[in-house]
Amino acid sequence: MGGAVSAGEDNDELVDNLKEAYYIRSARVERAFRAVDRADYYLEDYRDHAYKDLAWRHGQIHLSAPCIYSEVMEALDLHPGLSFLNLGSGTGYLSTMVGLILGPLGVNHGMELHPDVVLYAAQRLERFIRTSSSFDKFEYSSDTTDDDNNNNSDELLKKELRVHRVSVFLLQEDASSQWTTWTLKNYRTKELQNH
Repeated sequence: MGGAVSAGEDNDELVDNLKEAYYIRSARVERAFRAVDRADYYLEDYRDHAYKDLAWRHGQIHLSAPCIYSEVMEALDLHPGLSFLNLGSGTGYLSTMVGLILGPLGVNHGMELHPDVVLYAAQRLERFIRTSSSFDKFEYSSDTTDDDNNNNSDELLKKELRVHRVSVFLLQEDASSQWTTWTLKNYRTKELQNH
């Protein structure tokens, strides 16, 4: 599935094409798509495919077409503070975008069957948190514009108190064929920045 919109040269052009085709309809979803560069979730040798509206697979690593992700995000009507569970979370691309919308009070869990894909997703998330200028913009932004009367020390305190929780789960089949889950790692923002 996919191929509904023309390929872009970069992430912004892909988002523009998804908007033009009316796959992205809300400002929240647009901001999340622009904040998370799809190419960062591809293997290095395949990044030239990132801005096509097509699904991609290499071994167990898989990304659905961008039009699918945008349709899902629009249909869920995501807002800060909601909960999200992504079964078969793969590379973490969708979960990362959703997590930006849900914010620090939301719950965002991904479940994945393949240990190598869980590791891949965790690495992509770590890199996004460390290198993306968008991460903090989403964490601290509000629907209102800041004015000159805001107390900077209050903002710094809010930033210090913030904990960005991300749990990555791995599904394992036990001897009785019952699926069990366990947490691979819980991240606090400061822990990731210190890696």
